[in-house]
Amino acid sequence: MRSLDKCPEVKVDEFSPTRILPLDSVEFKLEFLTPLYGGGVIAGEVDEVTPVRAPSIRGQLRFWWRATRGAAFDNVTALKNREDEVWGSTDKPSPVEVVVEGPEKIEYRKKDDHGGPFGFEKYGPESYALFPALNDDDAGDLAKEGLTFNVNISWPSDRNIDKDIRAAIWAWVNFGGLGARTRRGLGSLWCKDQPERYHADDLDAFEQWFNDAVSQFELDHLGTPRPWPVLPRAFLYLKKCGGSALDAWHEGLSVLKLFRQGKNIGRDPGRENRPGRSRWPEAESIREIAVEQLGKNRKELRLKSKDNRPIPTPYFPRAEFGLPIIFEIRNEGLKPTLLPPSTNGERMASPVVIRPLRFVNESHATLIFFLATHPLNQARLKPSNKDKLKKEVQIDASHIRNPELTSYKNSPLAGTSTGSALEGFRNFIKTRGFKEVKP
Repeated sequence: MRSLDKCPEVKVDEFSPTRILPLDSVEFKLEFLTPLYGGGVIAGEVDEVTPVRAPSIRGQLRFWWRATRGAAFDNVTALKNREDEVWGSTDKPSPVEVVVEGPEKIEYRKKDDHGGPFGFEKYGPESYALFPALNDDDAGDLAKEGLTFNVNISWPSDRNIDKDIRAAIWAWVNFGGLGARTRRGLGSLWCKDQPERYHADDLDAFEQWFNDAVSQFELDHLGTPRPWPVLPRAFLYLKKCGGSALDAWHEGLSVLKLFRQGKNIGRDPGRENRPGRSRWPEAESIREIAVEQLGKNRKELRLKSKDNRPIPTPYFPRAEFGLPIIFEIRNEGLKPTLLPPSTNGERMASPVVIRPLRFVNESHATLIFFLATHPLNQARLKPSNKDKLKKEVQIDASHIRNPELTSYKNSPLAGTSTGSALEGFRNFIKTRGFKEVKP
């Protein structure tokens, strides 16, 4: 009969089982203060089964880690090396695990609501945040504010990434959101079950609360311009709101709309239901470019006359608010798009963030802040397929910011030092009751 060799004995002290790493974790319940736009697998749609997805949260945490702890690095290579250690890469899985539970039931804001699109005034301030959804026939409904869900985030205790994770969570919950158009306040969040752990007690406590977080998470480089957006230490503006989170959001968007298109601010007074002509230089600049490219005068091209307007050209200051911008000059055959430099793709996200804040005492404020970024120094004006413009035009820094924009009559940028639209907006919001906070 065949026999088997005896299995060798193993001494207990020679055996070392696989070690189970101890984990740190945080768990909390979040509530949407404003409607959720998109965030699903299909762009622009709220997923009926999983409206809040772990990969989306992971992406937000990665962004806000760069904007906070990532500011300590002075180049992209150093940033990426540490980012891969914390959040993983295509070659290295992340040690951070994100688990989402809920929401159980979704209520919607309908696009075809008879009270106005998504239940908001048709041409109200909210349209500034919702215009992609309003102009997209395939865009779905919005998930209504008040939606809640639970999040558990865990990581190994021995990886020296605790401050990285906690700083990213703090920034995401207070300054970011979920879904599309978060920089215009959609998908803003609030920690419902542990507000005292993540939020300021009230408006008066905000500055000290911010400073405490800077110290706790070692965020000494906030506000330093990097090749990626960084959370600022200055240029944070708050205004107390006596109403709801939606009221606070409405207030912030109203200020932006006034600055860009408000009567006697961004444009001349109109007649009856017709808006007045813009006081910004972009429309006049496009007309002048058409005259130059085609070698014909305005009358021959059926363009509006200058009407003794003093607006200088060719300038495109509103490029600083984010790109692309589609300029449709109706009844004149001009519809070009202002884009980032060709090396940067088709989009440049706005450095301006507008959103509501809810404090521990459940009062509200409007928050407007300006992410620290390098100045925009190039853009390009691209004609549409049916455009009188025939050639793409390169726009340099001197035609985005220029002191000449500060001195013409009724200029929206009067009072700025460089003709910067961002500087002009900072000046403007202080005239609308906003207080600058300088932690």
